[in-house]
Amino acid sequence: MPIYTTTSPGPRPRDAGFTMIELMVVVLVIALAAGLGGGLYMRSYRRMMVEKAAKDLRLMARYARIAAIEQQQPLYLVMDKANNRVFVATSGFFSGQAESAGAVVSNQFCRPMTLPSGVSFEEVMTEGGQQDELAMDGLFRIRFMPNGTADSAVVIVGNGQTHYALVVNGATGSTRIVMGQAELLSEELVVDLEAG
Repeated sequence: MPIYTTTSPGPRPRDAGFTMIELMVVVLVIALAAGLGGGLYMRSYRRMMVEKAAKDLRLMARYARIAAIEQQQPLYLVMDKANNRVFVATSGFFSGQAESAGAVVSNQFCRPMTLPSGVSFEEVMTEGGQQDELAMDGLFRIRFMPNGTADSAVVIVGNGQTHYALVVNGATGSTRIVMGQAELLSEELVVDLEAG
């Protein structure tokens, strides 16, 4: 006599797929990761814009020094803080010939530049910490002489959080970029040429 057994199918497998809560958790995790990444990207982008402005400023200063030596006439790195502009000019720019051709240098190596959005000139200092020596009609200027010397100066550009400074050595006219706050850079102007 055959024995019949009944087998119970056991627990029924759940329908394949995700619940609404699981989908919401995944979307939330993706949104948080994107938000964090976007914030890091924006901070890095702003820092890079300040660094780029400082490097461009240094290139203009180096051009002014080299051109002053080649042309045997003083050239000026001029900063217009009100309009966030910088350019290289001849002495004719300051003697009332601003409209004349050639008073503002614009060629394939050097063109007037406007700082990127959000970046500004935070401070311009001379060796004595005086800003008035460099200021003329609201424009700050650093003079590069035909013998290779220059006005000692520190020009700080920044966006309120990141600060870069262009340091101009008066004795040699050489320039370098330093990252840091304005109050920490005043000693950068004093250069001891006899120090080893």
